[in-house]
Amino acid sequence: MAPDCIQFDSANCRRLLVQYHRVASHWPVDERNSLAHHRSIHENTGVKRPEWNFENLKDKNRLAAFQEVIENHYRYYQYYANTLTAILMAFAAYLVVTPKEKWPSLMIWLLFGFVVLALFFGSRDALKKFYARSSAVLH
Repeated sequence: MAPDCIQFDSANCRRLLVQYHRVASHWPVDERNSLAHHRSIHENTGVKRPEWNFENLKDKNRLAAFQEVIENHYRYYQYYANTLTAILMAFAAYLVVTPKEKWPSLMIWLLFGFVVLALFFGSRDALKKFYARSSAVLH
C-alpha cells in the first residue's frame, strides 16, 4: 500500500500525463527560445555555452567537421545525461513502492551513488568537450 501522500488514481495519472505531454510537446516547436531561456545543471555549475557562428557551416568541410563533433561528443553527453535521468527516476519509483524495511543495503546505496556520479561527470565532460571542439570548428 502506498503512503497517503502518494496515492495514484486514474485522475492523478491523467493529470501527470497531460502535464508531461505539454512540456514534451513544446520542446521541439520552440527550441531556440527554450534553449536560450533554460540552462542545464552543467551550465548552472560552470560549464559555459559558447557563442557560435553558424554562418561558418556553409563551408562543407566545416559542416562535416561539426557533424563529427556532434557524433563524437554530443551523442555521448545525451547518452550519459539520459541514462542518469532514467536511473534516478527508476530508483526513486522503486523506493516509493517498496516498504522502507525492504530498502536496499548500504552497499547498493554506495553502488547507486557511484553510478550516479560517474554518469553526471561523464555527461559534464562530454558536454565540455563538445563545446570546446564545436567552438574550434565554428570560429
